Amino acid sequence: MKRFFVARLTAVLGAVAIGVVVSPSDTRAQSTPTYVTHAGIHVHRNDDGTVKHGPRNEVATQNWSGFAVAHFETGQTYTAAQASWKVPAVTFDTLDTSGSRAQYSSTWVGIGGFCENVLCTRGDRSLIQLGTEQDVTSTGETSYYSWYEMLPQYPVVLPTSTYPVLPGDTISASLLCNAPCPSLRRQSWTLTMSNLTQGWHWSVTVPYASSKLSAEWIEEAPYAGGVLPLADFGTATIDPTVGTGELTPALTVAKNGIQMLDPWGQTANPSTPGASFNVCWGSGGQFTAC
Repeated sequence: MKRFFVARLTAVLGAVAIGVVVSPSDTRAQSTPTYVTHAGIHVHRNDDGTVKHGPRNEVATQNWSGFAVAHFETGQTYTAAQASWKVPAVTFDTLDTSGSRAQYSSTWVGIGGFCENVLCTRGDRSLIQLGTEQDVTSTGETSYYSWYEMLPQYPVVLPTSTYPVLPGDTISASLLCNAPCPSLRRQSWTLTMSNLTQGWHWSVTVPYASSKLSAEWIEEAPYAGGVLPLADFGTATIDPTVGTGELTPALTVAKNGIQMLDPWGQTANPSTPGASFNVCWGSGGQFTAC
């Protein structure tokens, strides 16, 4: 299957990283952003400015669904987080109101990028993360690939020729702040990802200044000048762990859950967590029980 917009996206990301302006050359891709990023949390707010919450007290957002643990609740900082998941297959949502000819979804584990306090009056601008992308066009062409990102830098896409990703593949990913891990200056982070189905392993060590104020496991509607329409991923299942001991975090929907209603009517709803949790896709502003 031809994946025109991923090849174009990979080329553009590489060019943007060195400051080169790339002009669109494929007229079919004009409604496709020239780059896709994975932003920090964008919460919905009530008329009085407070954060909206779902019926189970989950935080309501435009772009994230899943779970997060935060310093303002636990008093802890986070220097390691891990996740495994099966890459969900995506289809195009015909009820989408955006007019876009492509839809997007990302599955990832990260540190930072969440609210800095319970009222979310401050958002954490640091976010180091890695995961997989699952995108689809209105004609049914799909794209699956892996990436990592350190805000405010653009994401780095791993070449699919070396690191192929297909729906149903089992992915394992982790972030680790290497000791010593200082708080007030750049740290050294090791990111690793393995595709247990395809048999490849990847790792990189990078400098980054993280707040270490949260760890999260997310199904996301990516961002490009605004929140993009969320591809129909069906159900994503994520196994979260945290810390160097890779412990299953004590998550509850009411304390840690995150629910998504994107600007185009697509939704993502987290299940009750255990050793793993599901995120279930919905459309037309309706949440799917999960």
